[in-house]
Amino acid sequence: MNANANANAESPKATRPPSAEFHLIPETLPGFSDATQNLGPGAHATALKPIIVPNGVTRLCHDGTSWKTIFAGEITASEQASDAPSPEIASSQSGDGAHPDRTPLFEPLKGRGPAPRLLVVSPPGHTTRINGMPAPRVSLLSVNDRVQFDESPTFHVAIYHRPVIGCVPPELVGARCPVCTIPLTALDQCLVCSCGAALHASVEAQPGTTLDCAGLATECPRCQQKVRLVPSYEPNNAISAAHD
Repeated sequence: MNANANANAESPKATRPPSAEFHLIPETLPGFSDATQNLGPGAHATALKPIIVPNGVTRLCHDGTSWKTIFAGEITASEQASDAPSPEIASSQSGDGAHPDRTPLFEPLKGRGPAPRLLVVSPPGHTTRINGMPAPRVSLLSVNDRVQFDESPTFHVAIYHRPVIGCVPPELVGARCPVCTIPLTALDQCLVCSCGAALHASVEAQPGTTLDCAGLATECPRCQQKVRLVPSYEPNNAISAAHD
């Protein structure tokens, strides 16, 4: 893991929002059972909100009301107020949160490979299960995996794709589109794949006026991942599968 991860900022600084990010979708959350009947309209959707795993090194914790990821080194308010560390990983039974040294760490691993992976490092002395089986402290998670820490809910691993078609970022001007191999110019529109490759794309308001390699290609030649033009989950049934 990157030891230089920013421990104080709420999110890493970036010129563009990530085109894809890992989500942890819980089967259940604290209070999601019979008690949900008393939470009023919309309680189901609120209780089952996916947990975003941003780029960088983050840890999973429970702040007494909900699960969340925060950047490594950050301390929750409940941890600051607690003199003694909690004995559980992100315990759903305690409002004291979880001690920073006793929570699992995550780091998305992305690049030119065929599939992004999610690195997870569990603290010593705690049980981690992946797809129902005991797992080593250091593991790589893939889309569709299920992971559980001690008595936490089971989290389903998914990727949320948020494609953005827009102007070519300055750092990619002159780079060759991996589909047509024609260099991108500052006047072009493009779709930036999660692997970093930029594909020519046609703006919906001006069809036929520019190259539309992203619309013609079924997968990115650089990483062999599916080209996605609309926001979607991978797998497509990620939300429903987590709650079946």
